[in-house]
Amino acid sequence: MFRLGRCEKILFLISQSLDRKLPLFECLTLRLHFLTCRKCRRENQALISMRRLLRMYREDSDPDVDISPEMLSEETREKLKKVLKKRMQEKEQRERDKD
Repeated sequence: MFRLGRCEKILFLISQSLDRKLPLFECLTLRLHFLTCRKCRRENQALISMRRLLRMYREDSDPDVDISPEMLSEETREKLKKVLKKRMQEKEQRERDKD
């Protein structure tokens, strides 16, 4: 079951991990949560995949070069966060409808 309060915090950490290197405690928090929450684990994988795709379409197309937050405008990052949040809410609703 989707644990809204807890998962919202985890989704925030996932988002933060795209912008900065997380401290060890936060990394461990994510990993432990992923062990028990399939939805957050999938969301993290989706973001990782999206990041890889963005790397592939960079001008130099070097997948080993990390994307820095400066490559995306603040507006674009906020739009991505909103889309991802909406996607999680839609998934949650579909899961509720199945039950």
